[in-house]
Amino acid sequence: MAKFLLKCKKWLVYHGRTLCGALVVLAVLGGAAYYAISTNEEPEQVAEGDTTLSKIVQEVSKFSYDDALRLLAEGEKVKARVVMQRLAPVLNSSKEARGNPNAHLWLAKQLIDVQKTGFIESFPIDRVDGKALNPGFKLDTSEVVERSLRHLSAAIALDPTLDEAIFLWVELSLALGERSEAMEELYEIVSIAKRPDLGVLIAHCAVYDGDNLRRDELSWKLLTVLGRELEQTKRADTGARVAYVLRAVELKQYPLAESAIATLQRDFPELELDGVLGAQVAYFKAVESLTKQPYEAEKTLGFLLEARSLAPEQTAPISALQILTQRFPELKAQVKGLLGPVDAALEKDYPKVAAMLYAYLGELDPDRALENLNKAWRLDSARPDYLAKWVTLSLKQSSEAGGEEQEMALLEALAVNFLTQDERYPLLVALGQLFTQQRRWAEVIETFERALTLGGPKQSEVHRNLGLAYQAMGHRVIADEHKALAGK
Repeated sequence: MAKFLLKCKKWLVYHGRTLCGALVVLAVLGGAAYYAISTNEEPEQVAEGDTTLSKIVQEVSKFSYDDALRLLAEGEKVKARVVMQRLAPVLNSSKEARGNPNAHLWLAKQLIDVQKTGFIESFPIDRVDGKALNPGFKLDTSEVVERSLRHLSAAIALDPTLDEAIFLWVELSLALGERSEAMEELYEIVSIAKRPDLGVLIAHCAVYDGDNLRRDELSWKLLTVLGRELEQTKRADTGARVAYVLRAVELKQYPLAESAIATLQRDFPELELDGVLGAQVAYFKAVESLTKQPYEAEKTLGFLLEARSLAPEQTAPISALQILTQRFPELKAQVKGLLGPVDAALEKDYPKVAAMLYAYLGELDPDRALENLNKAWRLDSARPDYLAKWVTLSLKQSSEAGGEEQEMALLEALAVNFLTQDERYPLLVALGQLFTQQRRWAEVIETFERALTLGGPKQSEVHRNLGLAYQAMGHRVIADEHKALAGK
């Protein structure tokens, strides 16, 4: 035994310091790993020794979100990203969101293909054909997707009115096959931010692929629990009461929902929630009517017009009416007679909604389309499609060359750096048409060649105008190529 202890003593003498050092290193590394896992903070953006990036970080250390947008407009995307990352740190779910919500949204959009999104806002007219709706793309859980979702969750937590973040979060959840989770997140926002208008998104989510039986079971359970809470501790919680109405509507318990709306209006008349909640009920009924066989488009139309009359400040019923009449054009005359003129109060209080209504009336009444499109653009100049449609139609209806006002408006719209390709393309086509009418051939070529790089509809028209322009400039070979492409 004594010999064994002597050997142990000798081993410790020789290796003790090494062992202690190793234990210290392991302790430090373990502590660092625990800190990283518990905070989940963004890694340091600047690599050691990277002096160029280090200078950028120092240069933009006090820049705001607006400064980041300016940098993007100037083509300084690296600097802009550094600013956005500083303004929008990502923490794990146990940490409170902080930073700038718009910066979080910007970073989330950089991590995914946003060209595949934008579907959840559309009225689900394809349900008429009995089609099972799906997002059109699937996502697998990955670090990139999770990071994007964390940015979106932070954006929503910081600003529950940031609709673009809400829409994108819902769409990514649907693409991950998490429909029920997306709907519950919407109910959470409804409760916290008191947003009954989100009932439209809940109605859309409800018709996408998912386990309907399990969803109904969960919804009934949560409706029952919420009903008990409203009787006891949450009677004064208007957000919870709004969520109760929408849960009842999701389960098609319309009398229960209408009774809850009446009680809410009686208890809180100053909030005037009966109109917008009544509109949600009518909108849910419109979505539900799409699956009825035999399908009756007039019933869907009636529900949408009811939703529109109850909440004229909402855009969803107008958008749904557009989609419905595009699918069933025989309804246009009826809708035109029932919508009536745009109210002056709507123009004053909700100019963007009024603009959308004018644009739709332009579709319904071709004789007044030019006038209505002009009003739509003037009320909402941030919508480039209104401007493009107005210029295109005015050029078609007039034999005179387009005016200076139209040219300047198009050039100003194209100068905006944050337009998507889909937004930029019709502006270029309209500008090219204007130059064609003015026979400014060099500018025609430049404008339409830019349009071709973006892709988009009306390619034959673009090639036809390029053929005319190259012919006028004496480039017959190129002109013949475009004329041939226009004929395909």
